[in-house]
Amino acid sequence: MDDATPIAVDGWRPLDRVAVTGFETALPPLDVRAVPGGAEMRVQPHTGCANVMGSLHGGFLSAIAEQSLFLPLYLHGRCSRGGIVVIDFTLSFLASGDIATPIVARLELLRETGRMAFVRGTLWQGDVAITAYSGTVRKLDKR
Repeated sequence: MDDATPIAVDGWRPLDRVAVTGFETALPPLDVRAVPGGAEMRVQPHTGCANVMGSLHGGFLSAIAEQSLFLPLYLHGRCSRGGIVVIDFTLSFLASGDIATPIVARLELLRETGRMAFVRGTLWQGDVAITAYSGTVRKLDKR
């Protein structure tokens, strides 16, 4: 580990933002960690993530859910950063969220083929599931 490598706490580490451009720059910093069969992502929302009622905006939740779909592949060395495209994405809002509580995404890699992967995830605040989603991704590179 060199001086540029962040020290992991409980397995969490910042997601590499070196290659971040475009829409991703609007998202708060993301912490990630690999878990058996999947990945987890943690994000602390801020006031810019709220809707007019002060709860978490559905567009923000959709964006971080979609952005998380590559993590089970990336954190287990099966694709590069930015090495996938999303083919389909389905999301259900289960409960409202608040901007003061960190969000944890829990992702499961359901199946992986040569070029495709099928991922299921949930966004949690504490012990409350606020969003459930799934997606199909196409790998652009092989690692």
